[in-house]
Amino acid sequence: MQSILSAHVAARLLLSILFVGTPIFFASICFALVFRDEPATDVAFGWNVLGAVVGGLIEFSSMAIGLKALTLVALASYLIAVSKRRTLSTP
Repeated sequence: MQSILSAHVAARLLLSILFVGTPIFFASICFALVFRDEPATDVAFGWNVLGAVVGGLIEFSSMAIGLKALTLVALASYLIAVSKRRTLSTP
């Protein structure tokens, strides 16, 4: 960590762009691929906006509950999403 902080400004900028930008880039590709095949694009976009708002609220709650507890909230959110997807996809 100290080597990153003591690096040149341009190197720190490049690393921060890679660390922050890479997940956002791949998430946008995933969204675009799923959105392309969706027949009801208005509903899909609405769910995407709702997910962004809920995610932002959960991230904001890290100030109240702490980052360690936030990982448990994220884990619970993913488990709920997976269980909902399985119950919706079974006939």
